Amino acid sequence: MSANPVAEVSAETGSHTVAERVEQSAEDLAALLHHASQLAHSELPAAELVERAGSLILHTVCADSARIALRDAETGLTVEFAQQRQTRPAARQSFSFSRPITVRGVDFGHFELHVTRARWPIAVLVEAAETLLELLGRRAELDALRQRSAQLRDEAEQLNLRKQFAVAVTRAAGIIAARRNWTLERSRAWLAAEAAREGLSLFRYAERIVLANVARRRLATPRPGLPLRKSA
Repeated sequence: MSANPVAEVSAETGSHTVAERVEQSAEDLAALLHHASQLAHSELPAAELVERAGSLILHTVCADSARIALRDAETGLTVEFAQQRQTRPAARQSFSFSRPITVRGVDFGHFELHVTRARWPIAVLVEAAETLLELLGRRAELDALRQRSAQLRDEAEQLNLRKQFAVAVTRAAGIIAARRNWTLERSRAWLAAEAAREGLSLFRYAERIVLANVARRRLATPRPGLPLRKSA
């Protein structure tokens, strides 16, 4: 039996408290990475994403300062979160992390984190910071790919419209040239003048000429009569 039962109970209580703190810290770190991943995979605009992620990291890690600068793919501008808390005297477990947000050689921004009194071992913080850095980079890359995809769709649509315009004007000019024995250049000029006179775009007016010609040809084409049914 211990000579000092009070000291034994105090030591046991202290060990439980340390274990609980370690377990709570691990849960907090896991929750930080989980929520950061959810933000990175969300549809939030870049400015709101950076603000939420920066605030989450700053308060969960109890950092002295945190800064996230990320390029907004939609606007091309850099959005930034930068906040500094009250600086405390440096301790043995101080931690500083500053890296560019780069994916496949493309620079999307910068991530900085400074902690004077770290809650976790430095190696754990480094791994967590690198995971956060990767999440931010992947999100920025995804936004850039989405923006590029939208630009390509717009370009394809514009090319298709230009092709439709060229085909309609060429066909309409050919119809007018055949009717009036004009050159294609004179027919195109006439189409442009008539479209302007009627307040229509050249494409719409040319389309009207083409559709009217198609209707006229269908009406002018004789249809074969139905064969007479032989009576019994």
